[in-house]
Amino acid sequence: MASKLAAEEAVNTACPAGVAQPLLLTYDALPAWLQDNAYVLQGYRRPQYSWSGCARSVFGYLHNETVNIQTHLFAALGFLYLIFNVQDTHIGYTTLTWQDRAAFTLSLLAAAFCLIASALFHTANCHSPNVSKKCNALDYSGIIVVSVGSFYPTLHYGFFCDHYLKIGYIVAITVAGAASAYVVLKPDYATPTYRWARTCVFYALGVVALVPLVHAYFAYGLTRMQNEMGFHWLGACICFYVVGGMIYGCRVPERWMPGTFDYFGASHQILHVCVVLAMLSNYKAMLTGFEYWHGQRQGICDA
Repeated sequence: MASKLAAEEAVNTACPAGVAQPLLLTYDALPAWLQDNAYVLQGYRRPQYSWSGCARSVFGYLHNETVNIQTHLFAALGFLYLIFNVQDTHIGYTTLTWQDRAAFTLSLLAAAFCLIASALFHTANCHSPNVSKKCNALDYSGIIVVSVGSFYPTLHYGFFCDHYLKIGYIVAITVAGAASAYVVLKPDYATPTYRWARTCVFYALGVVALVPLVHAYFAYGLTRMQNEMGFHWLGACICFYVVGGMIYGCRVPERWMPGTFDYFGASHQILHVCVVLAMLSNYKAMLTGFEYWHGQRQGICDA
């Protein structure tokens, strides 16, 4: 309680008694725990120290986290809709199994969890240092969960008739995800200093996911990958993640024109849009594989 009061007093010292506190702060007026991107100069919410204050900021006024919150909040609602209506996708297909249902459900749940965790973090990162750190860890967890969970349908349909190989790759990507979680959830890695380290860990997890794709290319060829995995959609998904991650890591375009992209168009906001587009591309890839195996092939493998 004492530290909370001290922090509140430190932020409020610039305001004389009886003068209303500004709703938003500049970067230089922020406490150290809220300073992350020196190229975004204004539009920061005051430390709230209450959940109600954080909640009011979701729709109550414009700030430099508004786009980050709302892009992933509304996208999460979209994926929750897909989860609750997943059976509509399977109507008319008689050969699907519990594995198909599991692949769809886990992939959609992973996407929804990632988006909800992200929206929660960007809503609550102005609450207090302790809450911000915990929500930041939840945000990283969501990234790892979606990186692993969204790949299950790719492995299921890409190695549909190679059961043991499919299981082996599923175990491998799951273990790699757990190892990545161990690294990025360490408290030291939550600081801005390790921005690139975090990005590289996520890229390393992506490299692990490339192994079965390369295997499929040499074993089956590009045409089969297109049919069975929706590889063109997977390619789009990968591009969105890579481009978004590079923009986030380089902090462009705000690095070039500090203060210009404080509310709209900053690197983190671009990353959020890229993440949603990547998830939608992955969903289309999943539908492509499902339609091929249960529409065209009727669930039948070659003899």
